[in-house]
Amino acid sequence: MFCFVELALLVGGIAILIAVLSNGRLPLGTKELRGAPAYLVALLLMLPLPVNLVIACGLGADALRKGKQDIDVDESKLMLIEIGLTSVCAVLAVVIGLVGAKKKKKKKRRRSDDDRYEDERDDYDHGPRRQYDDDDDDYDRPRRRRTADYDDDDDDLRPRRRRDED
Repeated sequence: MFCFVELALLVGGIAILIAVLSNGRLPLGTKELRGAPAYLVALLLMLPLPVNLVIACGLGADALRKGKQDIDVDESKLMLIEIGLTSVCAVLAVVIGLVGAKKKKKKKRRRSDDDRYEDERDDYDHGPRRQYDDDDDDYDRPRRRRTADYDDDDDDLRPRRRRDED
């Protein structure tokens, strides 16, 4: 009956859900859909087929309980229920998608290691001051002398801070 539209909505809802789960957003022209509205749109698009299936199973179970072979409900009523539920879910998904869409965020540019060497006009590298090799052990040397390295004579009369011992 109306199953092709429901299948198309189900596939579209799954595609939106995959896009939002992988990228965290769904681009919509100059805007993008992020967060809860995106998940709600995906849910609303996937909803009509399972709900219509549950309604049909419920009507069949009710007819079986009464001991009848066929459902007493007219096919036109079933078609109206199916079309109504599908159109309501689709319209709600579109409205929530349009209302929940926000302006696109600007992506922060990440500098890779190769970018530092491409710009030769820049004298100052914004990376570390010194490039370390894997086999270079000089980077973990102490920054100042240890107390055992000081001379024991009192030539150095600089005032020293006392440490609080707790």
